[in-house]
Amino acid sequence: MKTLLLMGSKLSQELLQEWRMRFETFVDLYLTSGYVPRTFAALQMLGRVLANIWIFVQVGRIKVNGGEFLKTPAHVIYIANHSSMFDPLIAFAILPRVCRYMTAVEEMHGIFGLKALFMGSFGSFAVDRKNGKTVIEPAIKILIGKEALVVFPEGKISPSGVMLPPKPGIALISSAAYNLLRYPEQVALIAMSINYGKRDEATAKSSYGEMGFRWRGGVTVNVHPPIYLTRELADDPDALLTKAASTIADGLSLCA
Repeated sequence: MKTLLLMGSKLSQELLQEWRMRFETFVDLYLTSGYVPRTFAALQMLGRVLANIWIFVQVGRIKVNGGEFLKTPAHVIYIANHSSMFDPLIAFAILPRVCRYMTAVEEMHGIFGLKALFMGSFGSFAVDRKNGKTVIEPAIKILIGKEALVVFPEGKISPSGVMLPPKPGIALISSAAYNLLRYPEQVALIAMSINYGKRDEATAKSSYGEMGFRWRGGVTVNVHPPIYLTRELADDPDALLTKAASTIADGLSLCA
């Protein structure tokens, strides 16, 4: 009997060790810049419900102007200003389709690796901002496929709410997709301007716990008509970036 117990204990330890190694392997993959984890539409639907509840509790009601543009039937990159930790949750809450979210790798660390697994399963994929080129090719493949992309082109949070100059990623990705796809398939940028009723700059980059209810004044999202890629825009990334940034900025000034 004692021998059987020892054998059972050893087998349990081996199984636990094997599962631990598998878990660590998955976490490492999900935290690898450019690795795109598998996701499920059902999980994103569940996440959308949870995000709406979360935002309602900490921020308040979401008002969306121009929501019809969110359903634009094209290969789409959704872009928005980034002035708060709440921005990705708001995007997640209002977008009606399966999306992939470019996410700073440091935001996916935590909870002993569980945060990376959950965020990856809900659609996030890691971006190492020190090595951003690793995500360009995977992002192009996503865009020419059946899923949409969500990108905050400033690359980091601007606590003041004033937009920072956009990084070139959205121009590189959308132009490459435009060149790879055949007519009449279209590539479009859908710009969203996220306006908070209350702002607390000191906690814009803090944890959700520290943000508490300081941001609870509701939020308005102005969604703009699609910016369709043309040959001229595809060949002029600076012009495309300028047009994208000014569109978002115009939507912010409406609520200033």
